[in-house]
Amino acid sequence: MSRDRLTLLALLSGRAHDYAHLARPLLHSLERIHRFDIEVARDFSALNAGHGRVLLAASDVPLDADQAAQLNEFVRRGGGVVLLHGTLATWSEHDAVAEMAGWRLGRPAPLTELVIRVADHPVTERLSPEIRVEDELYLSEGPPAEANVLLRASWRFSDQVVAYERQHGDGRFVQIGLGHGAATYQDPEFQKLVHRAVLFASGAAQAPTVGVGLIGYGAIARGHAESISATPGLDVRAAADISPERRELASRELGVNSYSSAEELLRDPDIGLVV
Repeated sequence: MSRDRLTLLALLSGRAHDYAHLARPLLHSLERIHRFDIEVARDFSALNAGHGRVLLAASDVPLDADQAAQLNEFVRRGGGVVLLHGTLATWSEHDAVAEMAGWRLGRPAPLTELVIRVADHPVTERLSPEIRVEDELYLSEGPPAEANVLLRASWRFSDQVVAYERQHGDGRFVQIGLGHGAATYQDPEFQKLVHRAVLFASGAAQAPTVGVGLIGYGAIARGHAESISATPGLDVRAAADISPERRELASRELGVNSYSSAEELLRDPDIGLVV
């Protein structure tokens, strides 16, 4: 049975940041999943036209009061919103947006390498425990009211919220405060995070993760493992190889069980797909 496709409105508009250009790798990664019908817009009026079950926005263009109220109402009535980078900092000058988000962002810290700590949540499932990225960190007192924190980072002896989600009315709001430069949008972990955030904001149930087993662990298998790990819904769970050295290497590099035969691997209940 095919899954319903989700309508995603990507609002990418910038004055200081060329988000339309920066976000291209992210949009391409979402298109490859074949789960989304994506419409790209530069103007908030696209939401007025009723386009999109979920709004994904990276923008430093302020809203007017009517647009802020409309965004609040969109989420309250069951829509989903995912904001990237400093979009919330720009838009939360309006009380309607601050109410939806439960928060107002402060100023950005200088661009630096961040060590992002990943919390346990359906949105962050299968992400690395730590993500290293060069980006800005928007500083604020936190965490937001009635929110589930997804990502944190330390900054000068303070613990800062990088990403979170919260319910607003019948809808869901997700803030991901990363996205200053091209490297972030090209990062597979960031792409997976945004993909899951969009699904979560839409209210769509995520399909169970399929455990993948590798038959043989040579050079080609390493490439397969990287591709599998970068694919939402797939997770390398085991490897089989007749060589004890390669079995040890697979366990060390992938952190998975290793078996001496394909027959043993196929008996592993975590395996649903073999490569």
